[in-house]
Amino acid sequence: MSVTTEIPIDAKEAGKMLNVNPRTVIRMAEQGKLPYFKVNETQWRFFRSDIQAYIDAQLRRPERQG
Repeated sequence: MSVTTEIPIDAKEAGKMLNVNPRTVIRMAEQGKLPYFKVNETQWRFFRSDIQAYIDAQLRRPERQG
């Protein structure tokens, strides 16, 4: 098990990072697209670094020609 000192964020804050509705964030987590943990049955938590990693993975970078 990994231990982190990063402060978790809620679905609302993750949604702001992704520019989507918090419910969409939860749906993405349920689909396995975003790592998460639950504080209880209704409180989903995420780490900013995981959300940023998802964003980075979605970026389309042009291939270098040369």
